Amino acid sequence: MRNKLSKIISKEDNGPTLVGKILMIVGVIISTILYGIFFGWIFFLIGIIFIWFSELSKTEKWLWTLVPSLIWIPMMILFSILLPMIYYSIVNA
Repeated sequence: MRNKLSKIISKEDNGPTLVGKILMIVGVIISTILYGIFFGWIFFLIGIIFIWFSELSKTEKWLWTLVPSLIWIPMMILFSILLPMIYYSIVNA
């Protein structure tokens, strides 16, 4: 686990890169909660701004912008729609 996490957030990251990555990860996690999207995307957008003003390559900047967005959609569907449906079907059965 630590090895995988060290690839995402490495020791070579400078200030804006590290802050941007952390804010983006926190934003995606908060956004998976049903009403967390209103607060999570603020963190995510601020993280994108930090990433784009960092010293990463263009490819890494685009990856850090697009991949969390693509991960967020299935996570939001799972946590906001499917899990409550499963819960209510079990409780009301």
